Amino acid sequence: MLGKIALFGLICTGSYISSVMANVVSPAQQLVQLADRYYQHSIDRAPEFAMLYGRVDRMPAQLTDNSLDGSAKYQKVQDEILTKLEGIEPDSLNFPADLVTYSILKELLENAKNTRVCRSELWSIDHMFGWQMAYPQLMTMQSVESEIDRTNIIKRWQKLPQFLENKQTNLTLGLELGYSTPKSVVRRLLKQLNGILALKVEQSPLYSPASRSQIEGFKQRWHMLIDDDIKPALINYVQFLETKYLSEAKTEVGIGNHPNGRECYMASFTDWTGLKWTPEEVYNKGKKLVAANESAVVKLGKTLWQSENFLQTIAKSKQVAGQSFMDASQMIAFSQSAEQRAKASLSEYFFNLPPAELKVEPYPDVYKGSGVQNKYMPPTDTTPYGLYQINTFTPEKASKAELEITAFHEGYPGHHMQMAIASELAPPHKIMDIYQNSAFVEGWGRYAEQLAEEIGLYHEPVAKVVRRAWPGRGMVVDPGLHLFGWTREQAVKYINDSGRWSPSYGEELVDRMAVMPAQLTSYDSGAMEFFRLRQLTSEKMGDKFDIKGFHSTLLDSGIVPLSMLDSMIKDWMKSKTSND
Repeated sequence: MLGKIALFGLICTGSYISSVMANVVSPAQQLVQLADRYYQHSIDRAPEFAMLYGRVDRMPAQLTDNSLDGSAKYQKVQDEILTKLEGIEPDSLNFPADLVTYSILKELLENAKNTRVCRSELWSIDHMFGWQMAYPQLMTMQSVESEIDRTNIIKRWQKLPQFLENKQTNLTLGLELGYSTPKSVVRRLLKQLNGILALKVEQSPLYSPASRSQIEGFKQRWHMLIDDDIKPALINYVQFLETKYLSEAKTEVGIGNHPNGRECYMASFTDWTGLKWTPEEVYNKGKKLVAANESAVVKLGKTLWQSENFLQTIAKSKQVAGQSFMDASQMIAFSQSAEQRAKASLSEYFFNLPPAELKVEPYPDVYKGSGVQNKYMPPTDTTPYGLYQINTFTPEKASKAELEITAFHEGYPGHHMQMAIASELAPPHKIMDIYQNSAFVEGWGRYAEQLAEEIGLYHEPVAKVVRRAWPGRGMVVDPGLHLFGWTREQAVKYINDSGRWSPSYGEELVDRMAVMPAQLTSYDSGAMEFFRLRQLTSEKMGDKFDIKGFHSTLLDSGIVPLSMLDSMIKDWMKSKTSND
């Protein structure tokens, strides 16, 4: 029998152990804490963009700190989170949802660290998705209803002059260290900025907060903010670009002549795709796909027009009458009809359609000349519908075949199916809200272009030729331009020879590649993965293969790393075959 002292000691020891056990944080709990920290820090890093993605604007008076010190502080937090994440063994996570969170967080952190070699903050001039495109839109979204709202919006956008001053500082240092955006991109940006400056204040895309308010005092304060603060800062920035930056900027488009250009390209490719192919692998896989598509185009050309080769077939496709439009309204109506036709035909290929509707509208005039083509924006809490915006600025140069292909890429069964379904999911962690894998997203869009043909959605016979003429070329021209010595003229010709786009788009696409190295490769590298998985499952499952189940497995977990998608498809295949 234990004595009283020994018994007391055992009781105390047991209590102590219980207390310690109660405070032990499991690997799953650690993961959630790290994901929570990363998510919130990412939102707070660029607080103004919370609105754009339907999130709560927690810091409505703050703007992104784009100074080099601000970037360094953000990177330090990323590194701290990554170090702690590397201490968690994936095998210690017991639930699939935790593995999804772990994989996404690890990919985000590793890619962020690896792409620092690019020093993009030192040459970030983006005519497509830069601040001059996003900030006018954000100004239309920020509330001006209450006095607090109006005070916050003034405080936030009072910081825009400092933001532009930081841009100048960063770009100047970039020139000194051997980094620059090409002259062609700078000229596109200057055209946009000078277009904004040429407008009267009341017509400016920056004037929305005042136009939405009935408070006269606020309207006057906003007018003064533009006149006295933002406009002078914008003029100063334009003068810097025109008098200093443009003269020193490089003419070459590729990043191969940047310090660590090859390493930057490889990191960028993995960032966009999650894949770890070398530039040579990307280039060669693309060439192989192009060759197969050209062969298919030649066969179609012989059937349709008795043409003898690829370029002749493309030339014939351009001569087909009735392909262009009279005006923007015709382009919108044509696209709406294609989307409605697609939506009505998907029941044999998908279990469910997303409840969110799809709207089709033209790009605002302020984007004219920016080089942007078409864009899809998924539903959010503030805009509960998908939005497909079309470049309708030159309807006489547009093509019905091209517009059909793009409609199925952006809407049904493409991005809208994918993103609107994802918006309805209860994700394992909110970090999925900020995770984007271009190979998954754009790969699905490319996959949807072919699926639309399988379904029988194309009404334009030319579309079957045009659809095959482009895939794979992005995987060739992008690394070719950045690393393998392609000239601008060579790249433009290669793009235009495909016949997929209007002649002016070759120039636009080259400048797009300049500001987003490797992104263009994500469409076909991602599509290759979708087609590979479909072929794998259909061959192994035979008569048990179910296209609805396959598509459901691809889409019903939202956007996930491609490595996880591979595992998910194999698990689905195993479950279907083991049940019989």
